[in-house]
Amino acid sequence: MTTAALSPAAVATLLQELGLLEAGTDAAAVAVTPISGGNTNRIYRVTCELTECGQWDLLLRFFGQGSEAFIDRVQEERIFHAVAAEGLCPKLLASFLQGRVEEFVPAQPLTASQFRSPALSALVARRLHTLHSISFIEGLPKPSVPPLLAQIRGWATRAVALCGPRYEGWDVVGLVTEVDRLEPRLLAVNSPICLCHNDVNHLNVLLRVGKNAADKNEEKSNNGAEDEEKEDKEESSIVFVDLEYAGWNYRGFDLGNLLCEWASDFRSPHPHLLDFTHHYPTKQQQEHLARAYLGGGEDAREEEVERLVFEMKEYALASHLLWGVWGLLQSKLSTIDFDFVEYTRQRLTEYFKGMGRRRGEEEEEEEKKEDGEK
Repeated sequence: MTTAALSPAAVATLLQELGLLEAGTDAAAVAVTPISGGNTNRIYRVTCELTECGQWDLLLRFFGQGSEAFIDRVQEERIFHAVAAEGLCPKLLASFLQGRVEEFVPAQPLTASQFRSPALSALVARRLHTLHSISFIEGLPKPSVPPLLAQIRGWATRAVALCGPRYEGWDVVGLVTEVDRLEPRLLAVNSPICLCHNDVNHLNVLLRVGKNAADKNEEKSNNGAEDEEKEDKEESSIVFVDLEYAGWNYRGFDLGNLLCEWASDFRSPHPHLLDFTHHYPTKQQQEHLARAYLGGGEDAREEEVERLVFEMKEYALASHLLWGVWGLLQSKLSTIDFDFVEYTRQRLTEYFKGMGRRRGEEEEEEEKKEDGEK
């Protein structure tokens, strides 16, 4: 099936083949509605009106063209089941060659401003900590060395083959050797290995309909047990989607990537544009995320917060390099209307800026930025 031929009849046939709809069901009982997705997939809400069981909904996802160059679908499915078992993502109902069928969750992706808000960003950080706590995935043992650096090196090598030694002003060959320059800097941080989402951005975080965590977070009970119960409910309002890039990784990558994604707004008229000047987290905001992740709020030990912030910032460099190389590959492989070349330019510019900056200089720049915002 192709998305161009996505009629209710075609969807009904697919669901019947997957065992999700009884054979002979009238296609008139099936409605298909496009949903705005991420930067690669095509997503649809499928509503079935059946006399015997009323209305029920599914989410139908078609993988983006060329995505097989980046994603191991067998690994993704194993991770999907483990994460869904913890209530952190929708349930996987069925898979087929071009996509999959998922539980439909009545929720909306966070807007870019919600993603950056104090209350919701703290919930996302705490939810990410829960995901990082998943210690077992059937058929996917935890490695002693995560594939992050090998993955970036492999993607960069493929970019040379697809784009040539120089492309759009970039020394593509040089990006392969950048991994060697970055590696000792990352390994010096000693970031723990855990299950990571690896692509947490505002479109990949859903807020369940009817849950206004930002408001509820302002209303804390004086009763400790009630507070704890309320916090559990608030956290469950956050759901992760798009686990395509998920896998065992250094914790710092997920957290560093989280910082970088504050600069994105994929629902803007120009979704490829990133605003690192105005939206990248300040030192104070980074500390807020770290405290939320550590679970101690304002009571978290300052030395723990400081260490985690440093870990986040160092691994943000890996995020810039990985997604910068990804953009080069996508510019050759993807048919999505997205300016991958400009996206790459912004990511790699931030990477080289960060690699050339000493720690003291970085902190001085952050202080100047915060003073300018006051």
